Amino acid sequence: MLKIKLLSFSAILLLTLSGCVFNDTIHKGVGLGVGSGDELFFGTVKLHNVIYKNIVINGTARLDNVFVAEQLGVNGNLSANKTTIGAMTVNGNADLQKVTVKGLSAFNGYLQAKDSSFGKIIFGTRNAILSDSTTKLITVRKEENITEQIIELDNTKVDGDIVFEGGNGKVLLKGDSEVVGKINGGTLVPVKPC
Repeated sequence: MLKIKLLSFSAILLLTLSGCVFNDTIHKGVGLGVGSGDELFFGTVKLHNVIYKNIVINGTARLDNVFVAEQLGVNGNLSANKTTIGAMTVNGNADLQKVTVKGLSAFNGYLQAKDSSFGKIIFGTRNAILSDSTTKLITVRKEENITEQIIELDNTKVDGDIVFEGGNGKVLLKGDSEVVGKINGGTLVPVKPC
């Protein structure tokens, strides 16, 4: 097991950018444990039943029943279940179930979320799927070489606007989904059940 403990989140980010690489699989937690606060992980990381203030993971991450009070950063793919996060950035694909993010969620990759709740979502990818979820706002960044960006909402409520910065978006509305605000730069496509 490899664990690097630092006193501040900015120090973690500095180490992350320095190019240090370690490849270990980390399994953490049996009962509900409390981490030191700020953690930096490299490689394949599996965390369950733990609490942290801030986490940066450089590699593939699997979170189960994890609480991150402030910021989660993942440079790789993320799979999370029954997890609560203050805010997060994922540079990779994200598969989320029963996840609550109170603040900003930024995704640079495919997003699939089920039974989840978000503050504000920003992503830059071809598509995202939100099922049985809620969010206050979605912004889709303009991406070069992507001709169309699609958000699929299935029994999901967006309390505010959906903004496609590239002007090439579609919102597929399934089930009892609802967009309370406006759709800017895209069109709404209701999908009828088969």
